[in-house]
Amino acid sequence: MIYSYEASVNAVMRFGDTYIISAAGNPTINKNLRGYNCTLKVWNCTTGAIEQTLTGHEDQVTAVAVLDHQLIVSASEDHTLKVWNLATSNVIASIKLDAALYCLAFVRQKDRNLVVAGGRVGALYCLELVEPMGE
Repeated sequence: MIYSYEASVNAVMRFGDTYIISAAGNPTINKNLRGYNCTLKVWNCTTGAIEQTLTGHEDQVTAVAVLDHQLIVSASEDHTLKVWNLATSNVIASIKLDAALYCLAFVRQKDRNLVVAGGRVGALYCLELVEPMGE
């Protein structure tokens, strides 16, 4: 075992040849303590070291998908999808939906990129990722 979370591990995703991204949940149901460990961690598989800890979700992270060599997207019970830039460790987009999210996939098509997420209310959300338009 390379690491022991104090919470459940909800998702694991390979990123390139060297890295693994893991998503953790919150070990408590006390609403006053939400946000305690709602993180994503980027692991170096060669060294076993945590190279980044991404914080920003307010409830447990339930899924993660790799978009490209620099971007990932995460889903959470806080009803949000977040797009992360791994070069900066920053959230570059956050989308609030109407239900807790439990699964996630990235679909690359010829002319567009889609994020598909499944929610608690039985909904399937399909969102297109677009480049910001110039001013």
